[in-house]
Amino acid sequence: MKNLKKKGLFSGLMLSALILASCSSDDDATAPAPEPPVAESNIVLSEIEYLGNRVELQNAGSTAANVEDYFLCLGPGTYRRVGDLNIVSGGTTIQPGGYLVVTYDQLNTTAGQINSANA
Repeated sequence: MKNLKKKGLFSGLMLSALILASCSSDDDATAPAPEPPVAESNIVLSEIEYLGNRVELQNAGSTAANVEDYFLCLGPGTYRRVGDLNIVSGGTTIQPGGYLVVTYDQLNTTAGQINSANA
């Protein structure tokens, strides 16, 4: 009977040691690394030439941005899709630190017609 108690005590100690070992601080070493920060585009209206109907967009972010489907508001109820505007320099996919310069047609508010900026 004494041997059974010793075996039971020994088994209990071994089980306790195993449980404690599995809860050690070494678990942190096997945790997955945190994900890197998400790259972002940050499109800025960097220059507006109102009388020349020109707008310059800058990508101040860390990843390329496709602005083809962005819209510019040129006045109340007047929106122009960037992909439909006249590109002066750059492209609709703006690289980080890059620029896109576009011209646009402005509505003639008195006649309700579109005037060309390039005419």
